[in-house]
Amino acid sequence: MNAHMKRIIIITLLSLMAIVGSNAQNIVKLKNGSIIRGELIEYVPNEKISIKAQDGSIFVYNDDDVISITQEERDPLNTKHNANYQNKYLAPRGYRGFIEINPFNATNQGYVFNIKTTHGYQINHKFFVGGGMGMTVDYTFGHVTVPIYAAFKGNVAEGPVQFTYGVNVGAYYDPYAELDASDEFIVTDTNFYSGCNVGMRFAINPDFAINLMAEFNLYLGTSIKINYGCGLGLGLEF
Repeated sequence: MNAHMKRIIIITLLSLMAIVGSNAQNIVKLKNGSIIRGELIEYVPNEKISIKAQDGSIFVYNDDDVISITQEERDPLNTKHNANYQNKYLAPRGYRGFIEINPFNATNQGYVFNIKTTHGYQINHKFFVGGGMGMTVDYTFGHVTVPIYAAFKGNVAEGPVQFTYGVNVGAYYDPYAELDASDEFIVTDTNFYSGCNVGMRFAINPDFAINLMAEFNLYLGTSIKINYGCGLGLGLEF
């Protein structure tokens, strides 16, 4: 064996040792179309190659059967090949409930406290449809309104922190009492309500997440006339 050939073999072995010791896994492509992912444990040039697959199995192939050996970054949690790991951050299909609290919402008529509960069906991680109701309390006068609405929500991205958004459309009930001209009848209002929010979703597990949102609400009616406001809210998703 000449010096040039020895040098090639030494460089090859050193490279393979670096690959085995690095934070990477090897991908072996065979002439029969198979692709094996795992840890390269032995390589004898022009003879054989041994690789330990992800399930612990050890495969030995003739060097002539190998098309290429490449590497990719090792995933310690196996997220690329473990559906359960991915799913822990996704809202599962089925029933979904929300509780949202905005303790200090600034409006054109003062400051109010908002709380809403929404329930419905999670069609997939990216889309939810349902309905709910809430309560808005004016800090100054204690005036209470009750919105009832249809709700549409969605999530973007699949990691532990995601972008989330929602839209509510419906009506609100205003139990604020007024006496008519004869002082005999109590007048109540049912009027238009809408709201929207955007924020961040912090997924804890498939059944629970925490949402931090900026929200905007609009009320149009005969007693309130027009009322709009915005603030930061905290939501629990279950």
